[in-house]
Amino acid sequence: MVGQGFAAADTSQSVMSKLIGGISFSMLNQSNWQGVYFNSYSFATDADYNFTKTRTLSRDLLTLKLELGFTRILDSLWYKHADQLSGQYIFKMGRKKTSQTATCLLNAKLLNSFNYSVHPHTGKKIKNKTGSFFNPSTFESGYGIGYTFLKQSIVNFSLATARLRILHDTEILVQDGIINVTHFGHNQVVFDYGFSLQYNILHDLSKLISFNSTGKMFLKGVDNNKVEMDISQKWILKITKNLHMKTDVKLVYAPLISHKMQMRNELMFGFYLDQTKGNSK
Repeated sequence: MVGQGFAAADTSQSVMSKLIGGISFSMLNQSNWQGVYFNSYSFATDADYNFTKTRTLSRDLLTLKLELGFTRILDSLWYKHADQLSGQYIFKMGRKKTSQTATCLLNAKLLNSFNYSVHPHTGKKIKNKTGSFFNPSTFESGYGIGYTFLKQSIVNFSLATARLRILHDTEILVQDGIINVTHFGHNQVVFDYGFSLQYNILHDLSKLISFNSTGKMFLKGVDNNKVEMDISQKWILKITKNLHMKTDVKLVYAPLISHKMQMRNELMFGFYLDQTKGNSK
């Protein structure tokens, strides 16, 4: 069972991991999600991996998430509504609930992205490329204080966070404090720093119901142009061992896209693999 290793003595080592991944069909409702409003049916695959290793003087927490989703719209046009690879590694000193941390975060797109429009005179569809593999992507590194709870859950405050981003030329940055590092092809690399917050909550409410929520915030000031937020909350109901029903609520505040909160609600039915492992020594 997950969590048994925490009852061991100080000289022990506990390792816990949980993987949930599969394929699903979904009913999608988007409200100001990247400026798009519509309802549809879609196909998606996603995976969540959580790993925790506890030693005598430290703890490692690793979270990996993968999401890919497509929706068929218009005339045989496949719209990519989900494309994200994200990872978070937190090194936490000691076994106390509250202690110092060092954090690394990665967030990236994996596939080509396009914007579609219609030519006003010819009526033909126009496809403009807005992204590619690891473009856009973000890498963050920070130092701060973390609080652990519920075996594999943590809230972390990074008091000093450095951020490096790769952006496509279609994304124009006008924020203060942005340092242009380099430019190659249709890519620009920029650097900035600020204060950040991350959290990861993983909890089984029962044998049939589990809750998984992750979130992060990056702040460079109190102005609405200097705050970014990304929150995901998943509720999972195990109908059978491999047939799950999942609700996924995402909230994003990204001033480069919109000064209004973006929200995406998704209800998914699909076949999933759920593996939980734990040991101590």
